[in-house]
Amino acid sequence: MTSTYQIAIDLGGTSLRTALIENKQTIKQIKTIPTPAAAEEGIKKITEMIDSFGNHQAETIGCGAPGPLDPWNGVILDPPNLPGWHDFAFKKELEAASGLPVTLDNDANAAAVAEHQLGAGKHASSMIYITISTGIGAGIIIGNSLLTGALGAAGEVGLMRIGNGESPSPGNKTWEQVASGTALKEKAVELYGGSSHAGELFEAYRKNQTEAVRVLDPIIEYQAAGIANIYLTINPELIVLGGGVIQHNPFLVKVLEQRINEYVYKSLKGKCLTVQAEFEGNAGVIGAGLLSSTVRLG
Repeated sequence: MTSTYQIAIDLGGTSLRTALIENKQTIKQIKTIPTPAAAEEGIKKITEMIDSFGNHQAETIGCGAPGPLDPWNGVILDPPNLPGWHDFAFKKELEAASGLPVTLDNDANAAAVAEHQLGAGKHASSMIYITISTGIGAGIIIGNSLLTGALGAAGEVGLMRIGNGESPSPGNKTWEQVASGTALKEKAVELYGGSSHAGELFEAYRKNQTEAVRVLDPIIEYQAAGIANIYLTINPELIVLGGGVIQHNPFLVKVLEQRINEYVYKSLKGKCLTVQAEFEGNAGVIGAGLLSSTVRLG
């Protein structure tokens, strides 16, 4: 079989990865640099990385980037962690620089596509990929198609307002603010001091240390409540959990699955299948290589 090649880009707030993908699934080469502050410089660096792959014969370029963005026109809108890339016509500029067709989509969507087509969700026609990392986001697959939304903003679940009726009260804070890796780090610093991180909090939690349990239990409850909200809205066959928090604490998958079932109808209990992502750190890159052939629902 003759191999085909794709260029895949994972554009993040701190790092920019560009890869050469073979047959939409195998990373042949990959390069990582700090994300340039200015979009124009970013296009230059991406082009240089592509050129460094040699006679690659790539046919397409796909890019996963933080939202919000406009996937239909390939424009990065106003992601808070990419201030120098706001209102940037990414597709137009990279197509001009590379001579290849470019597809742009949300980074969580790219990861969802990878998990659906090649990873943990490959046998499901409907699934939701949820990343719990620095922030929280989701990619939604319905009927084997990616739900993009009318304005490309489907899956921006981290901005959901959530609470438990006590502290914070409902509508007071976003899901990201109370349940993300950033929230976990803030709690670790409060508990253990300035240089602490979430890993210390989880280590103490696994040892059943009282203070860690007191701090972490409500956060896990927020995570479960948010996932249950999404499950009850979409009712997928499968929920795939990824991101740094899950990758470093895989025990959370079963803990969350049990707690999610406390939020759903009795008839749905035990049917909300929750699994860990297979690709983890490479999901965004693999998914970016698949974007050009992905069917979307607007």
